[in-house]
This record gives sequence, C-alpha cells and structure tokens, in this order.
Amino acid sequence: MSWPTTSPSCEAGDLAQILGIPAFSEEQLDAIRAPLEPSVVVAGAGSGKTTVMTARVVWLVATEQVTPDHVLGLTFTNKAAGELSSRVRRSVLALSDRLSGVPRTEVGEPTISTYHAFAGRLIAEHGLRLGVEPGSRLLTEAASVQLAYRIVTTTSRDLAPLESSVAAIVQNVRALDAELAEHCLEPEVLRAFDRGEVEKIEALDKRAARTGEMLTVSITRIELAYLVDELRQARRQRDLVDFSDQMRFGAMLAENFPEVGAALREQFPVVLLDEYQDTSVAQRVLLTGLFGGGHPVTAVGDPLQAIYGWRGASVANIDSFPSHFPRTDGSPAPVRRLTENRRSGIPILMGANELAGPLRALHPQVLPLVSPADSMRSGGIRVALHNTYEEEMQWIGDRVLEQIDLGTKPEDIAVLARVRSDFPALIRVLEQRDIPVDVLGLGGMLAMPEVAEIVAVLEVLHDSAANPALVRLLSGPRWRIGLRDLALLGRQARTLAGSQGRPGDDDLDGQLDAAVSGVDPADIISLLDALDDPGDLDYDPEARRRFALLSAEIRSIRRGIGDPLPDLVHRVISVTGLDIEMASTPELLRMHRSEGLTAFVDLVATFANVEGESHVGAFLGWLSLASRFDEVPALDRPAVPGCVQLMTVHKSKGLEFPVVVLPSLTQGVFPGTRGITRWTKNAKAVPFSIRGDRESLPHLAGYTAKDHTAFIDACEVHSGHEDLRLIYVAVTRSERLVIASSSWWGPSQIKPRGPSPYLTTLRDQCIAGAGQVDHWAAAPADDAGNPAFEIDGDTSWPPVSDPHALELRLEVAAQVRQHPDLTVADLRGEHDGLEAGAVRVPAGDSPLSPLAATDLEIVRGWDDDIELLLEERRLQRATTRVVALPSSLSASDLVRLAADPTLFTRRLARPVPAAPAPAARRGTRFHAWVESHFGIAPLLEPDDLPGAADEAIDSDDTLAAMQAIFLTSPYADRTPIAIEVPFALVIGGRVIPGRIDAVFSSTGPDGVTRVEVVDWKTNRHHDADPLQLAIYRLAYSELSGIALDDVDAAFFYVRDGALIRHRDLPDRAGLEALVIG
Repeated sequence: MSWPTTSPSCEAGDLAQILGIPAFSEEQLDAIRAPLEPSVVVAGAGSGKTTVMTARVVWLVATEQVTPDHVLGLTFTNKAAGELSSRVRRSVLALSDRLSGVPRTEVGEPTISTYHAFAGRLIAEHGLRLGVEPGSRLLTEAASVQLAYRIVTTTSRDLAPLESSVAAIVQNVRALDAELAEHCLEPEVLRAFDRGEVEKIEALDKRAARTGEMLTVSITRIELAYLVDELRQARRQRDLVDFSDQMRFGAMLAENFPEVGAALREQFPVVLLDEYQDTSVAQRVLLTGLFGGGHPVTAVGDPLQAIYGWRGASVANIDSFPSHFPRTDGSPAPVRRLTENRRSGIPILMGANELAGPLRALHPQVLPLVSPADSMRSGGIRVALHNTYEEEMQWIGDRVLEQIDLGTKPEDIAVLARVRSDFPALIRVLEQRDIPVDVLGLGGMLAMPEVAEIVAVLEVLHDSAANPALVRLLSGPRWRIGLRDLALLGRQARTLAGSQGRPGDDDLDGQLDAAVSGVDPADIISLLDALDDPGDLDYDPEARRRFALLSAEIRSIRRGIGDPLPDLVHRVISVTGLDIEMASTPELLRMHRSEGLTAFVDLVATFANVEGESHVGAFLGWLSLASRFDEVPALDRPAVPGCVQLMTVHKSKGLEFPVVVLPSLTQGVFPGTRGITRWTKNAKAVPFSIRGDRESLPHLAGYTAKDHTAFIDACEVHSGHEDLRLIYVAVTRSERLVIASSSWWGPSQIKPRGPSPYLTTLRDQCIAGAGQVDHWAAAPADDAGNPAFEIDGDTSWPPVSDPHALELRLEVAAQVRQHPDLTVADLRGEHDGLEAGAVRVPAGDSPLSPLAATDLEIVRGWDDDIELLLEERRLQRATTRVVALPSSLSASDLVRLAADPTLFTRRLARPVPAAPAPAARRGTRFHAWVESHFGIAPLLEPDDLPGAADEAIDSDDTLAAMQAIFLTSPYADRTPIAIEVPFALVIGGRVIPGRIDAVFSSTGPDGVTRVEVVDWKTNRHHDADPLQLAIYRLAYSELSGIALDDVDAAFFYVRDGALIRHRDLPDRAGLEALVIG
C-alpha cells in the first residue's frame, strides 16, 4: 500500500493534530523522527512515552518509510497491548483520512502483542525445530502448580535430605525452573556449578558458618535441579508449556535458527519495545537474536521504574541496550531521553527527583524530571508521623474524606500500599466515613470480609483440621462466639483427639492457642469435630445453639462437595446468606462491595488444574500461592466508578491519579526487610555468577566470614535500590497531591519502628516549600510500650461494626419468630390489599402502607423470591431427590438406564468423572484404521470416533494383533455401503445421538436384499449389551427407509474374531417404553 503525501516529511503540527495533543517537546520530536536504526529512549515518568511510540509509527508511515502492517510492537500486559494498539490504529486511520485517501477498510494494522504472546506465536510456527508440538497447551498458573505437585509427590528421588514440606519443595522447584528459564540455563549447568562449589568448600581446612550453610544449600539445589528436569519432561510429554517455557524456547529458536530471525526482520522492518526495563535475560536473548545486527529497534523504558526484579526482570538490559543492539557498523546505539514530565506538579517532581538521586548515580543516562516551561500545573505534598498505627489510619481516612469534600471524585484518589496487610485497616477507616472502596488485585480481594468468609468455609470443607478458618467463622460478625466459649470448644477438640490435657485447666487462652495453631494432621485436633460434638462443658446456651446451627450448615454445604467448584461456591454463598446480606444491606450496596464478590466468583469459574478439572484443594493451594504475587489476569478489570482505588504499589505501575495516598512509609515496611534472594542462603535462587545479568549483581569474592559479610551488605544495598525504585513509581503516579504517613508504633509490634528515609525525604521537601507537615510525633521514650496493648476497661469481643444495623436485624428476626405459621400466601394477601397511596386494611396494620406503587412491585417480587427460597430449602431437606432425565441421551446412557435404572439415576444426581484411560486411545485408533482400510479418510480425530467407551487396548502389539484378526474376518474383503454413519434418533421425547461403525448389504438366494449394521468391539469379554444394536438398527432403518425387519445387527469382537448376531431386538415401541418407563 502506498501513502501519497504532499511532502516527504511530516510536520510536528500535523502529528500533534493527528494525535490530539497541543504540541510535542523537542525531546519527543527527536525520538519520533529518529533515523531507522537501533535506539533506546529513556522515558521518565509522565513524559508521554506511549504518545511518542504512537507518533513514531505515524511519522514513519507518513514519510513512507514503512506501512502500518510492517510494524511490530511488544509490551507486557494485554491491557497495555490493547491500549497501544488502539491508539496506533486510531492515529493511523486519522493519518489515512488526512493524507493518503486510502479507504479505511484497506488501511493495514500494526502487530501489537505482549512479549509472551509473541514468543508463543514463535513456538506455534517454529516449535517443531526444537521438538515442541505446535499445538502445545499453555499452562495456567493453577495447572502449573498442580503439575509440579504431582512431580514432587511421585518422584523416585529421595527428598528426605531436603528437610522441607511438599508445599515448600513444590514452590522451590517452580521458582528454580522459572529462574533457570529466564537466564537460558539448563539444570545440568546449574548442577555442574554447584558440584564445583561443593568440591571447593569440602576442600577447605576451615569453614565459616555461612560457608557451611552455603554447602547445604548447594547440595539441596542439585536435588531441586533434578526435579526441574522431571518437571520439564512432564510438560514435554503432555504437550504443555508454561510462561517460562515460552521465553526459553523462543530464545533457543532465535539463537540456533537464524532463518527464523531473517523472516521476522523481513516481515517487520520496524520494531518497538515497550517497558524494556522490565524484560528478562531470556527476553533480551530472544530479541537480540531476532532483531539484532542493526535492525531498526526502538526500545522505550526507564531504569528508575524497574520494579519487577523479584520476578526475573533485569534492569541491566536497558542499561546495556546500546551494546546489545549496535548499529550496522558496530557502534553503540544512540540513547535519547524524555525528561519533561507532563503529569505531576512541580513540588511532586521535586520530591521524586530527591528520592531518585541514588538511582541516577547508578544509571547516569537518566536525568532529573523537569516540568514544561509553560506548565501551570500546581501540586503539593502532605506528610505526617503519628504515634500509633491506628492514629495514622484515622488520619488517612480524614484526608481522603477532606479531598472528596473539596470536590475530588473518589475514583481520582488512589491509596497505594506497600504491603497487603494494611488493606483491612484502610478499608475499615474509609468505610467508617461512608467512602466506597474498590480493592484491586487478588490480595486485596481476599481482604474483603465477604470473600474471606467464603474462603474460610472452603478451607473447613476441604480440611477438618482447618482450625484457624473455623475460628474466623465462629468469631465473625455472623456467629459471634466469644473467647470463653471458643476456648471451651478447643478443650473439647483436644479431648476428642485423645489429648492428655487437664479438663480442669483454666488457662483458656492457652487452650485456644493450642487448638487453632498449625498442627500436623496426623495429630488432628479438630474444632470441627468439637462443633459436631461440643460435649457437656459449661458453654453459654446461645453459643451452644449457634454451634448446632453452624454444624448443620457446614453439613448442608458439604453435600455439594462433589459438584463443580463454581456450583459449590454458589452453594456456599446461598446457604450462608451472603447473597441476601449483600443485596439487603444499604451500606454494602453503597460501598459497591458486591463487585468484589462477583470478581471472586468469576475467578473461581476460570480455575482449572492440569487436567482441565478443578476441586477445592487444588483451588485453595493455588489461591495461597497466587495471592503472594497478586498477578491474576482474570482480575485485571476496570475500576469501579465512584470508589477510592486501593491497590499495591506494584499494581499501580502505568496508572495515574490526581491524588495518591502512601500509608506506612515506616521502617521495615517501606522500605521492607525482604530483598534480593541470596543464592548462598536459598536453594531456589540461581547463583549470580552464572546468571545472564551477573555484571549488575553483587559478587561473592570468597568463602571467609568477611567475604560473606561484604556480599550480604552488597545485597542489602541492591535491595534498597529495588525499594527506592518502588517509592519513585508511587510518588510519580500523582498529578497534584501526595499524602504520605507513618507511625512509631505498629498494630502489634513490641518495639517502635518510626518513619522510613522516604518519609523524612518528603518531609524535608515540604519544609523546603513543596508542601506541609501536618504532624510529626516525637520518638517514644526508651521504656515506652505499644499503646495498642494498653486497653482500659472492658472490650466487647467480637466487635460489632455497626451496632445500629445489628439492632434492626435482631428486631426483624424477633418479629419473624413471633409469626412462625405465616405463609407466602398470607404475605401475598397482605400485599395485594395495598394500593398506591391507599390501603384497604386499617391504617397502621401494615408497615408498607406509605409505599408507592413502584415500591410495592418490588415487595411483590420479594414474595416470589421467598417462595423460591422456601422451595429450595424443602428440596434440600428432602430425603429423596427427583432427577429429570436429560433431553439428550447417548446410546451408552440408554444401555445403562436399561441395565440398572437406580444406579443410572444416582449417577445423574451426582456425576462421577471417569478415570483417565490413556490406553483407550488405541481403541479409537482401531476404528480409524478400519476406515482407512475401506479407503475412507477419517474426518474425525481418533478421540472423536466410536470406541472410546470400549475396553482399552493395552499396547500397540495388541492393536496390531486385532488388525490381523480383522483381515481374516468375513468383513475384510467386503465393501460397506456406509461407514461412520451419524444419527440423532428421537425416542420418547429424548434425542439419542450416535454413530454407526459400518453397514453391509447382501442379497439372499430369494433375491431379497438385507442390510447388516455392524459394531466393532475391542472388549476382552463378549458382554456388550444388544440394546446398543437395537438403537443402531432402528436408526439406520429410519435413515435409509429400509424396513426394520430387513435390517440385521451384529457385534464383531476384534480381539478374538467372534461374530455375534442378535435376533429379537426391540423395535421403536420397545425402546420408547424403556425411556418413558
């Protein structure tokens, strides 16, 4: 496609008008109009990198250097890819309308993808070069965990020396596998390195303590590497790949098959790489292998925003881009900079630049952020240091409310927490002020009380010893069991478990702690057992009543434990009344809390393990792991309008808000105490000296105590830089106001913590004129204690979040108990007697008298809901269950129905999945072979052919023997008149679909032509039900128009050549009688 232009250039004003922005800076224009050669654009926060990338594509297209469909753009998330693709597409269409006159339908479109999706495409197209099947299925995170668990629990290797739980080994194997893949390393390379370390350490005459620890870690890592081999082999055997495989295989293709890169360079003359600071070593190897050697690659990123080092990203990639992607003459690629921040006010930029000072020393190519010369954007910073954590949280709630009162929309305020443990307190103080909160990410969702309750119920269903989960339910707002009764329940649990505890022991707190602590399941002390059998201890009568109700509720829910996971979760929501709670509580509706519950239900619906199935245990295990990383694509949803946004700082990357709140800028929290994983201490970490980014990492010089100390210090400095990048990202999300805070005393800490260096830096900026210091508490005295532990007087526990709402509900419940005989018909009678504005009953007899007509319609809808709920409860309590016969039955189903109607009905009521039988695939292969024997190419895959229900063929030798027997059969030399005949027979109002193996015809001496329906059987025993033949016989008769009496039917058992013809098969009337009953 040509793009005729009036000039070979495109003016800056044209570009700005096409993209809908006022103007470009000189820095932006320099990056946009750069020559077609490799270059890296170091784009500071808020400098318009996406606009620049879009404008560069438009400029290249407008100047006829490339057509839109020859541009490749790569980024990290589907959301970012969609946004970039949309902007480029709109701009290119606008350019077409302005300059080319090309019809919009003919305008090409750039290829915008995620890095992983691009690698997946490479594998699909070129994977066979590596022996990887093109159709390999991408594992979900959940399925990956399940497969690793299976490998660890079935390996023949001795795992005892690892001295870890199965869960810990699974986690370590997956982490080591991913990190090896990110650095393009094979497990054997790792084992060779660690064997070398073991030999060197064992040769030392004297070992430092940390060197001895390092020896143990190296030996453990060798064993883990063998498990990584087994895990990778398992994926290969199952035609599965995970995300780490995609990059590993992609890098191998790029390095070993130059023709792959040549084809892509021809297809995409221009390549754009977004967020390049977050790429891994494997991604860099992939990209240099495909697009190195001077190809026009433009990478955009900011080393100051490289916050994903913990998951494999290497900031060294962007630092070394000029040497990794040299020009065609071998000289380093040029570096361009975007420093003009068009997002934040000047005071905020001052604070961000001050925080980032040490980072700029590491990355000299990065310059401080500046504000545009014509900027009128104001802004500011507010900080406070409080005495206690509770005072800090209340101050944050007041500041957010203040901003909303000043006119800021709730959705324009973001609260960015470093740790998710702050979420419950933040949610509480905001909701106390009637401020709706939208919690983004998995960790935040799990902090919502309604979601936490569902998870707790699932844990109790899955594990009878899930004592902490049961305590959460018992002590929650619904059941409200007090400490004394919980402790007595714990004593009963110990008694039932055979514990030697003293019945008269009055240490209730100790008993409760013992009951809810993590215990070995072999020693089961189960509060759930005690809930079912609380004994005759001195419980409060109301507590005993609630124990019985909760026990019955759990039993009711457990009846659905075999249901699909989404159905089970819906059952939990329904039985516990959470759905009614969410719909009937005005404050919860106002807070948009139902969105979090809906998001959780959606997440459950997407969960599947490695076989594509799901169960409670697998889901809970995955949930625990996935919540640590807060990376679940299913939760990447739009923000809820009208709600303050609550998320982790990591989650905020790429977003911007007028107001940003940063709680807990506290020592040990932000910056945190967890940093880079030291390979000398943790076996799941790849040694730095063999990683692809080794030059940017701390180096262990030797094995002395001094060497280890220097290495640890270097690692702490490195980790400090990681947190410094994170606070820089957090501050630069704000447009006009940053609110930051800390406290001396945490919610449960024994020693004071105090402000982090980040808060003191922001405070200094405020004092210098960038904002205001609201409060700065003095340091506590040396002998001071945490005020949170100093509680005067009596405290109600469990606490009541809304006493007034509780009082109203108790009043309504009392009214319901006063009218136990009231029926739905009584309610309908009362409500039908009400009219808009008037009542036919005496005034005051109905509390609904003042309601308008529209409100009365809602009330009548409640009557319908009540009737349905009562009917559902009646069915749940019924001792028998009516099961409807499905509208469609397979021939096998009909056979089972005839053989044992009771068993068939039970299986309909509670389906039991069939055990996987890989060998059965050979049975379907026999059917495919028969088709080819008769000269008909199969239209279906073997798994879709008849025979899947036949007995499995246990080896390829057996298959060959059956083929030989068939060739000696009376059918081998005959030509069928039909083969693999599909049908859908309607019998008794039910559709019976199926497929007939083969049909033969023969003419007798009397000249009468008869047909015979034949079903190939691979079973060992001659036990196939002739009812199946009756169905096939009737189906072919009605399909062909041949009289039923002229159609015969037979089974041919191909294992031994037995031919069994069945006479006196039931006709249509007989089959209908069977179905109708």
